[in-house]
Amino acid sequence: FPSHDMTRAKANAKQKREDRFNQKLEKQKSKLGLSEEQVKQIKTLHEKNKAAMEQLVNDNKLNDQEKKMKIKALRKKAVEDRNSIYTKDQLQKIQAHHAQEKQRKKQHQSND
Repeated sequence: FPSHDMTRAKANAKQKREDRFNQKLEKQKSKLGLSEEQVKQIKTLHEKNKAAMEQLVNDNKLNDQEKKMKIKALRKKAVEDRNSIYTKDQLQKIQAHHAQEKQRKKQHQSND
């Protein structure tokens, strides 16, 4: 039953992604002080984008290059939509965190 194993592997990978999303959202909720309404909006947006991404990936009318471009556009729009949910203060905290991560990665690379 190799196809059964593949189906299970895909289901496990999907579950891991969902778990990571939920962990990240919980972390953001506490660090950024997200309201319940914001959490609900982010979850709704996540579900919408997940469905759109799945539809794109499974669209056999598109070639790989077209899929890549559409996926990139979808991700960009998702970030913009998500950022519109945050307050100005929360966005500043996110940007500061991203800057710290970038700096940390840069230092880590120079140490290699």
